[in-house]
Amino acid sequence: MPTQGLNILQAEAISEKLELMDLVVFSAPSVAKRFAELVAGALPQKLRTIAIGQPTAKAMARASIPVHAIATQPTPRGLADAAKDLLLLNGTTEAADSK
Repeated sequence: MPTQGLNILQAEAISEKLELMDLVVFSAPSVAKRFAELVAGALPQKLRTIAIGQPTAKAMARASIPVHAIATQPTPRGLADAAKDLLLLNGTTEAADSK
């Protein structure tokens, strides 16, 4: 059963839909690098980001992508918990402070 409210975009559509996004989850360093290539510029202020782990967070930082949270476990559950915490706290988590 599909998750309601979840949109999966083709890579070429990301930059044109960026203003509509609330959250982007980065699952690997290569994803952060590719995302930075696709958007080539500043991100909307409301957009929040989550890294699956420290290596991905470091790649995001190298690509000038802000890291708002880092999953405590590199699992779907860890990412879901980080997303829930991040969105409930309106964009700030302890994980972001530990990067």
